[in-house]
Amino acid sequence: MSVFTTEISQQIVETCRENTAAIVQPLNSSFGTNLEANVGELLSGANVATERIGDAAGIAVTFQFGDEGAVCLIPESLPIPDWYRSPSEGQANQLQTIGMEWSVGLFPLDLETTGFGSAATQSLKQQFEKLAPVDDASVLEVQLRLPDSDEPTCSLLLVWPVTNPVLESVAPWPAPEQPAAMTPPQPASSARSTPPAVQKPEKSSAATLGVRHSGRVLKVPVDLTVRIASKKVDVNQVRNITPGTLITFNKTCESLLDVFVADKLKFRGEAVKVGERFGIKINEADAKVVREQRVHRI
Repeated sequence: MSVFTTEISQQIVETCRENTAAIVQPLNSSFGTNLEANVGELLSGANVATERIGDAAGIAVTFQFGDEGAVCLIPESLPIPDWYRSPSEGQANQLQTIGMEWSVGLFPLDLETTGFGSAATQSLKQQFEKLAPVDDASVLEVQLRLPDSDEPTCSLLLVWPVTNPVLESVAPWPAPEQPAAMTPPQPASSARSTPPAVQKPEKSSAATLGVRHSGRVLKVPVDLTVRIASKKVDVNQVRNITPGTLITFNKTCESLLDVFVADKLKFRGEAVKVGERFGIKINEADAKVVREQRVHRI
């Protein structure tokens, strides 16, 4: 039975509409853009996605949920910087970060991702077909636009389910040609046989980086901590704390809670009830500590 039930599909739509900031924040951070998002209506049919994406180049970001998955197709018209075609190691990590943050912000809390990856391709259509979407796949269009513009810059397509959610190198961008090294001729008297040069392995491309490394990275355990509030008190006050003591904080009940990943502030969100358990819905990604500036008297 598919994990993408009708109820789950509707929850994905609602989550995306409530977290449009979580959609554009990774893109704006990675590509230096300043975009806003508008989530459209839920459509049906893999052919709808194929027709809308056309022959565009761009980036495919996949999310795994067991044996199934979802994909977000990002066309080059975003605009995406040219470096995405042949990124450095740091830039390739930026592409993977988009998948990591979207795996948290685009899906409901009870739909946990088991993997993600990203790939640059000259044909999003070919990459999409390789992921094997079901015929009646759900298609959610997200229009992106500049703050002062009424016309969308481009549209992202979030499609689920796909039955082969592991990215492969499909229509990759060719690696840049390296100029041939010039070797000075050797005199005949000193000519001697030399062993053939050892060929160095090629650098991993963006299309395969997520596939090769995401599995190992995702198995590394990290502590995820939610902090309600904090304050400094005197040791004497701590000694006087007994059952029934009421401790107040300056933080309001409507304030977002801080979420730390391995002791580093990463997200902010609001407390929610998931069944009989406590949960947190992420409102801000890549959160930073804001420190108050103090006025020094002379």
